[in-house]
Amino acid sequence: MDKSVLKRTVEELLSSNFHEVIAVIGHDIDPIEQELKGLRVKMVNNKLFERGMQSSIKAGIMNIDLDSDYFAVCLADQPMLKKKNYNRLISAARSASEPLIICPTFQEKRGNPVLISSLLIPEILDHADSDRGCAYLFERYPNEIHSVEMDNDACLLDIDTPELYEQAKNIIEIESSI
Repeated sequence: MDKSVLKRTVEELLSSNFHEVIAVIGHDIDPIEQELKGLRVKMVNNKLFERGMQSSIKAGIMNIDLDSDYFAVCLADQPMLKKKNYNRLISAARSASEPLIICPTFQEKRGNPVLISSLLIPEILDHADSDRGCAYLFERYPNEIHSVEMDNDACLLDIDTPELYEQAKNIIEIESSI
């Protein structure tokens, strides 16, 4: 892979129709800031990162443009997602009947990133920190989820192991040569 997983993910986010991109950093701040240097991304330091993903979501929320109807919770390790995937979710947010959650799916399996209505910000900020992120919202609002079927499984794939990294690297190299 000619770029890091993080940089590749952020560049795709920046090329999409998202209004802004915020990178929440907690661990290894300096190398991540260096990696994203020069990109149009707002970097936020989550000093409470050890409390889990929920603390990072809160740190990001505290820095979003409050005029937004939705915000996205994106994973930094999903380099297979493309601009078209993100834009498909954004289009769904613009055309759906204002659901609280917009979730990509592939063959009926839920993936990421998830778009969340800004109406839920107070509830999210009040929720206890955990490594489950905003998963509790799916349990609390099952009838307020709008699923968006994707044309590939990129929303289901994140790079959590060296084997998955090698697999993604091979796919990206094949795509680049086409």
